[in-house]
Amino acid sequence: MCVDSWSLCMLLVGACIVWVLYSYTAWYNTGVFYQKKKFPQNSSSSCRGRQPKRAGVRACAAMADSSAPTRVMMAVNESSLKGYPHPSISCRTAFDWTLSKLVRSNPSGFHFLFLHVQVPDEDGFDDMDSIYASPADFHQMKQRDKIRGLHLLEYFVNQCHQLGIKCEAWIRHGDPKEVICSEVKRVQPDLLVVGSRGLGPFQRVFVGTVSEFCVKHAECPVITIKRKATEAPQDPIDD
Repeated sequence: MCVDSWSLCMLLVGACIVWVLYSYTAWYNTGVFYQKKKFPQNSSSSCRGRQPKRAGVRACAAMADSSAPTRVMMAVNESSLKGYPHPSISCRTAFDWTLSKLVRSNPSGFHFLFLHVQVPDEDGFDDMDSIYASPADFHQMKQRDKIRGLHLLEYFVNQCHQLGIKCEAWIRHGDPKEVICSEVKRVQPDLLVVGSRGLGPFQRVFVGTVSEFCVKHAECPVITIKRKATEAPQDPIDD
């Protein structure tokens, strides 16, 4: 069946758009906005993979042998399916992995730093039926969002207290990938742990991945933990 020139032209235009989006994403993640991270001389680069090898795990666990506890920053977010205060599948998986593979039976050797980045709503409204008539209404909305974030962090803090792990938790606002890298530079943890949805290259073009950006730009060793295939929702973008 012949394809007319108009259909062929539209097909070529669509292919060009996809190529431009993919090229822009690759360019954005190559270090335009952040300098390359510098690893300490005594750190192991094997801590940076999505699924660290056993040698890398042992090297990271050995960091707790020093007198000072190993400061591990974890970026956590709410579930896109259940909402607050439920943690996402990927960040909960990353937390459980850190407890079982790094902390093990040495809770006093670690200090957890939990960071939750809230993304401001583009329109500022959670519900079309809501009516905001004064500045106080918007203040209440911000307070409500903060409380939701605190309930999310409470889940991880309670887990740490039950296990005797020292921890801190705080909330920031903005683009998660940029805020996480900024906070890493400010706090200077020994290690950053982030969860990963395990998206394919085509999906990453349109939705982006925080974990991939942090691996390339965070100024400390990074471990990304991919969620289990059995726990992945029907739509892989959800978490």
